[in-house]
Amino acid sequence: MKKFLFVQKLCVAFLLISFVTSTCGADSFKEYYNKGIDFYKQGKYDQAGEEFKQAIELKPNDVYALYGLGNTYYCKAKYDDAVKIYTKAISINPDYAKVHYSLSLAYSKLGKTREAEKQKTIFRKLSQGGGESTSSSTRARASRTSSQEKVDNSPKKNFILCSKKIIT
Repeated sequence: MKKFLFVQKLCVAFLLISFVTSTCGADSFKEYYNKGIDFYKQGKYDQAGEEFKQAIELKPNDVYALYGLGNTYYCKAKYDDAVKIYTKAISINPDYAKVHYSLSLAYSKLGKTREAEKQKTIFRKLSQGGGESTSSSTRARASRTSSQEKVDNSPKKNFILCSKKIIT
């Protein structure tokens, strides 16, 4: 009986520790992500990239953090790296229109006109429904944290401010 109570207490302690560390991880993700956004807005792309990388270590499949990292690479003229990151984000959420647009810009900078046009076409199709396709918009909104909405709440402006491009 004592052995059973010990094992039960051990399981409860493990669950509590797991819960606390997972909650801290979510808070840390938000902190890194928000710092990345703030550095990005200040034009501090190296620092922004480091913050986005830290966020991605905690949530490797977060398309918004990947998008932010891709944008920092784009702004630092590391177009090949931007293409890799944007492509990963699209593999996770192919309906996120802004990533297709940014990928088209990166392909254009690399002189890959055909690929750029393909991504622009996808962007236009997805944008007709308001930015993300209707099928994924509900799912994406449900998974977004308030910190992630910083990316999407700048009206009419693309996240890639360094390119002076405006989505119309």
